[in-house]
Amino acid sequence: MLRINSRYVDKKYRGFDLLTYFTETWFLAEAFEKAQADGIVPYDEAFDPTCIISDARREWKFPFWLSLDVQNEILALHKSGVTASDLVSHWVGVDAEENHRCIAWLEVTDTLMLVVQTGMRRQLFPADVTDVLWQISAFDIKRTLDAYMRGESGATRIGVFEQLLAQYKNAYRMCAFGGYTRYSRGERQDAAR
Repeated sequence: MLRINSRYVDKKYRGFDLLTYFTETWFLAEAFEKAQADGIVPYDEAFDPTCIISDARREWKFPFWLSLDVQNEILALHKSGVTASDLVSHWVGVDAEENHRCIAWLEVTDTLMLVVQTGMRRQLFPADVTDVLWQISAFDIKRTLDAYMRGESGATRIGVFEQLLAQYKNAYRMCAFGGYTRYSRGERQDAAR
C-alpha cells in the first residue's frame, strides 16, 4: 500500500505528482529486474530512476530526476555569488517505525544555512522513499532560498544547524546522505571535491 498525503498528490515535481512517479518507477524497476534476469543488464547494476536519460513520453532529459531543474537553478545562483554552496546537501534517517526523516541544507554564507525538514511514512509499496525524500527537500530549499533572497527570514546560524543535525543523528538510523558541504556526512570538516 502506498500512502501519500494531499501535499504530494497535488504538487508537481517536473510534471509528476508522487503517486504517478512511484507507479511509473515501480514499472521501470520491474522491467529493469527482468532485463537483469534475461542477462541484458548485469546483476550488480543498481536501479536508479534518476539515471534514466529519456523516455518516449517526455521531451526533457532525465525525466525521473525530480529535482534536476531546481538543482540547476541553485547552481546558477551559486555561480552568480548568491550562495556559498552549489547544491543542496541532505541527511536521511529512519525512526523506530521505519518512517523516513530528512534534513536538508544549503550554505548561503560562512555563518548562515537554509535548513528544511521533511518526512515520509513507511510505505508498504516498493518505493525508494529515501531518494524521493531528499529530492522533495531540494524544492523546499529552493522556496526557502527565494524567500531569503527577498529579504525574508529563513536563514539559520551554523551552530543551530549543527545542533539540529546532531539531534537527527541521535534519533534516527542513517540510511542516506549527500552533498558537497563539510556537513555531508554529518561531520564538521571540509569535504574534498
